[in-house]
Amino acid sequence: ALAWAEVLQASDIFLGVNAVDYSGYPDCRPEYLEAYERMANLATKAGVEGRQRLRIHAPLIRMTKAEIISIGSELTSGRNLDTNSAWLSRELAEHGIEVGWHTTIADDRAANLDCFAAASRRAGLVISTGGLGPTLDDLTREVLAELGGVPLEFHEPSWRHIEGIFRNRNRPLPDRNRVQAMFPKGSEVLFNARGTAPGVWMRLNNAMVAALPGPPREMVGMFHDEVAPRLASAGLARGVLVQRRIHTFGEGESAIEEKLADLTRRVPMGRLAEPEEIVGEFRDFLDRIRPEDFTS
Repeated sequence: ALAWAEVLQASDIFLGVNAVDYSGYPDCRPEYLEAYERMANLATKAGVEGRQRLRIHAPLIRMTKAEIISIGSELTSGRNLDTNSAWLSRELAEHGIEVGWHTTIADDRAANLDCFAAASRRAGLVISTGGLGPTLDDLTREVLAELGGVPLEFHEPSWRHIEGIFRNRNRPLPDRNRVQAMFPKGSEVLFNARGTAPGVWMRLNNAMVAALPGPPREMVGMFHDEVAPRLASAGLARGVLVQRRIHTFGEGESAIEEKLADLTRRVPMGRLAEPEEIVGEFRDFLDRIRPEDFTS
């Protein structure tokens, strides 16, 4: 890119790197890009002569990537289908957040500790579903507390809410449900208007973590009521990821890619663009399409 920029006498190079990727790609670090820009201006004729300063731009460098963790042995065993992750990915795209990882783990303490530790270091946002019930295999609260190095604290308002639900249903309240009113110290409680399992919002390592209940009805409601507003206030929601689907037929995958290569290069996943720019890209593509391109 640097050599081609010098040939074109261009002064700006744009890269699509993201800082979250530096765990596997050290050249994605902001410090690396700053050092490379300094080197570029020492290694090019225009830079040495002072005629033109070359600038490196990385507009996606701070773009947040999310990880979604689905918890439950019923998922890893294949007994139940995980629909929460697909829904959350689509919803996060509406808030401009790209999902980089989907992880499914069983109700196992060691697996939960390893998973949350890794996710909170490589992602800017971690959303988990499941593991907030009252049974012994519901481990999310204590795992987050252990990783955060804080104790669990009792939250009286959450307990009163749980008591009210059981009272309204005319059912006895097992003392075991008390664990659902325990939260890592310093975390925020995500109110559950549809069930007995409140969620957790807290910072862990490099990420904000939102722990949501597993039942889809409760998860969806809590995301809209409690998580979405926090994404905006925390600066994690930055626009919208626009996706469009084009249906093709009559050719194999590689042949189709050859004919649509220009389009796929120009509208990559994760790119932030103005709406009129997206529309313009597709209008230009549709104007150039010919039926004979897709017939043998």
